[in-house]
Amino acid sequence: MKKLLKWVEIDSGSLMSNIKVFNDLTNTSGFSGRKVKMFAVVKANAYGHGILEVSQIIKDEVYGFAVNSIEEGKMLRLSGIVKPILVLGYIEKTRLKEAVDNDLIICVYNKETIIELGSLKKRVNIHFKIDTGLSRQGIFPSEVKEYIELMSEFRNVILDGVYTHFADVSNNSYLKIQNDRYLQVLAELNTNKVNRFLSHTSCTASVILYPELNYNAVRIGLGLYGLWSSREIKIKAKNCIKLKPVMTWKTRVVQTKWVPKNTPVGYGLTFRNTQKTKIAVLPVGYSDGYDIRLGNKSYVVIKGKRCKVLGKVMMNIMVVDVTSVDKVELEDEVIIFGSRGISVDELAKLADTINYEILTSVNSNIPRIII
Repeated sequence: MKKLLKWVEIDSGSLMSNIKVFNDLTNTSGFSGRKVKMFAVVKANAYGHGILEVSQIIKDEVYGFAVNSIEEGKMLRLSGIVKPILVLGYIEKTRLKEAVDNDLIICVYNKETIIELGSLKKRVNIHFKIDTGLSRQGIFPSEVKEYIELMSEFRNVILDGVYTHFADVSNNSYLKIQNDRYLQVLAELNTNKVNRFLSHTSCTASVILYPELNYNAVRIGLGLYGLWSSREIKIKAKNCIKLKPVMTWKTRVVQTKWVPKNTPVGYGLTFRNTQKTKIAVLPVGYSDGYDIRLGNKSYVVIKGKRCKVLGKVMMNIMVVDVTSVDKVELEDEVIIFGSRGISVDELAKLADTINYEILTSVNSNIPRIII
């Protein structure tokens, strides 16, 4: 196997461990005692982990997959995935036939989408997205009856699911408001004799904290990859479950050298050393997805030791201090983040962002290696 300059390792054991955690939770906490179906959310290149790599590992452990676009859905189909695939994002009217031909489940929140699908005369499963208070895509509860009536005009359009998304799982009062609005929708559907569909409201955090809201399906995103959406959620969970981070990003040293005291490093002269310093040049920069805000703040790990990032992160290069590391040599392995390195959560804090952004920013062209 050729030696890579930068790569991402995907720990299949940790991924499967996380899947088991959520399968155990949902299999014992279904709404009204029903078994809960799990959609694995693999949008945004599986939160940076590699959509094809992740999906192939877990395909036998989940009910289906949730993606953002028709491109992601087609990618899974071409890779041999036959499980249900729900497209959460908008699909242009001109591409709806393409989505139907690839057996994708379509998220609906526009009447025009239903009319276009109806004209295709080919069976298609749809999910209504209900806006219960997040105020982005979705049908208002008061509009649901109109959508049911419109859908009834087209025998080929099948309501396979109804779902919503919570705005703030840690806000109990608003969570209840959203769930009450969702229950109103379910009641409206029942009144109209529409009662056989997947019903899902829960994401990772609500699956853990509010099993009574799992209904008969859930969408697991960040937790699948071993991370928490917030420290508050982790505290509320009281460490009752153990999630294992799945991704480790690595690179190699491409040069080392000693620079004299009082020498600036990088663009803008934002760092100047106060003593003779040994530096290592790494072939990773912001074009690879390493946040430019981490310059002069963050660390990488080389031979078990933290090495500070010096100066600004550049497009394809970063420089780190290896003065305290013995015998750093050309092509030595470097841990950007992950197992035995700095955590994604720590990087997010240093960059004043969220762990989602750190993960999804990792360039999809960097090879993902399953270990």
